[in-house]
Amino acid sequence: MQFPTWGSFILGLISFLLSIWLIYNTTTLKKYVKTVELKRRLKEDEQYIVYKIELITKIILDDDGFDSTTQNQILEITEYLTILKEVLTKEQIQFIYELNRLIPNVERKNEICRLLTRLKVTLVKNVKELDGGEKNDD
Repeated sequence: MQFPTWGSFILGLISFLLSIWLIYNTTTLKKYVKTVELKRRLKEDEQYIVYKIELITKIILDDDGFDSTTQNQILEITEYLTILKEVLTKEQIQFIYELNRLIPNVERKNEICRLLTRLKVTLVKNVKELDGGEKNDD
């Protein structure tokens, strides 16, 4: 019976450690690329999201138009932001959950508007931070 030499043992160990290192780096790189992509989407869509939030808030407050269409528009925004939750703050995620909970309660429209406004403000702040403190208005 022949035993492997120390050289082959060390080469096998190095090969094993390199494969673990490669798998770890590949996984880390995939997570990084996904986060960068989500941040890019949030930056690109921020103005549209802010516009939609302002429009919904105006409809709710001015026209007393808190109906199923308005509820669906709020759900549309919260569902989209849920996709981006990896780049949102815990506070923003909490606003989204709170909005989803309050949407069926037409009587609490003022609280819904307040949450929408707070979400809008934190989104703008978050995007400015993603841009490094400076925001381009092109």
